Amino acid sequence: MNALRTPPIRQSRREPPVRVRASDENLFQLVETLCALHIGIEAFRNGKRAGWMIVSAYLHQMLTDTSRGNSPLATRVIPALHLHPLRKPVPKAGVEYLMCSPVSIAWSEGHCQLEPLFGLDEKRIPLDDWLTQPAFVQHHDGAGHVIYLREVITAPRDQAGGVHFDASVDRNTALVEGLFSFIQGPENRPTFRDYLVAMGEYVHAEITGQLMGYLGNGYVSVKDYDEARQFYEEALAICRREGNLQGICEQLTHFGYFCGLIGNHSATVEVCTEALAISRRIRDADRERALLNNLYVACFGLGNQSYNSGIYSEAVARYQEAIRLARELADLLGELYALVNLGLAYNASGDFRNAIATWAIPLACELPGSDADEARGFITEIGEQLASVRQRRPGFDGVLSAVLGQASIAFNEATCQEYTPRHDSTDALWAEIIEAIGEHERKS
Repeated sequence: MNALRTPPIRQSRREPPVRVRASDENLFQLVETLCALHIGIEAFRNGKRAGWMIVSAYLHQMLTDTSRGNSPLATRVIPALHLHPLRKPVPKAGVEYLMCSPVSIAWSEGHCQLEPLFGLDEKRIPLDDWLTQPAFVQHHDGAGHVIYLREVITAPRDQAGGVHFDASVDRNTALVEGLFSFIQGPENRPTFRDYLVAMGEYVHAEITGQLMGYLGNGYVSVKDYDEARQFYEEALAICRREGNLQGICEQLTHFGYFCGLIGNHSATVEVCTEALAISRRIRDADRERALLNNLYVACFGLGNQSYNSGIYSEAVARYQEAIRLARELADLLGELYALVNLGLAYNASGDFRNAIATWAIPLACELPGSDADEARGFITEIGEQLASVRQRRPGFDGVLSAVLGQASIAFNEATCQEYTPRHDSTDALWAEIIEAIGEHERKS
């Protein structure tokens, strides 16, 4: 009976490393903090302007308060928390920008407004780098004062008076204890409070989306797949609603992995293909490689499913796609695993010529380090498969003799294990093998 192989396990093909456990005490506190942050945002948007103070307090607790430990609350739950960088201004017709104002403030025809603060189409950066981004430069006393995002969050707690106006400095300047200024329009001018609440809206959506995905990973780890699916779908919905490209890519990666675990390889291919396009758009090389790996595993699994169903032409196509992905990843061991199964599919379909050529490649390729030890298993298996084929096709020794450069090959386990490979690339080898087989058949 032909035994199909499963793909070799690489670290990047395993479950995403970040998981959140529902029993984590810090998790409960973070969820409550996110709820309180949402209450402050809603109050502010509904006309209760003092809501900005709630937003300020809980942004501080999540992102900058280290009084209860060595790190703020959010990173105690999500240690590798990354957030999107500040968005650079995009010039528009009839819109001007002030160099001393936050990059996301613009005005046109006497009306001043906040634009989206953060670049959701850019790759996230670590929290410490995010907090040290210059929000704007305040001109005061003939000098420029750089105001960083960390100060935007912490200053309201450090200063006693909150937001007030100081006409003696500049009648068009709104101050937060002297340094935070925004241009004022005649009505509905954006102030420090609007900027802070806009930050809160972004942080609430971003951390909630990331948290949902990591909770999904946690439920996967305990095999509670129904709960995992709900969290993945909610996380993906949040990211799509916000237009968060990296978030969409991340959650699609999680969901694709989940689909592969439950055997839905077709869904894995669909979601990982979408995520791959996004990862290339935002130039996330690590995510791109992980997605290529997941696609390889999915195509391999679909090939096995088709083979077991007797649909050999479909199995051949899926294994060939897995081989293409392995080559893109420069993963020789992964390519050889797929070649073993491809040979089985060719052989089962009666394509004896391509079966020989396919199996000869793993026998002739050189594998480095620990991969060579792992390859011994399928080298032995190929020998067993070729031995069974040889019984049906006398003279088969001559084919491999021409291909591998040996006088004769006895197809048994010992010989296969002791064989010394002589090729380190599969690209040129295929043509050589096909040519040798054709020459052998002509002589026969």
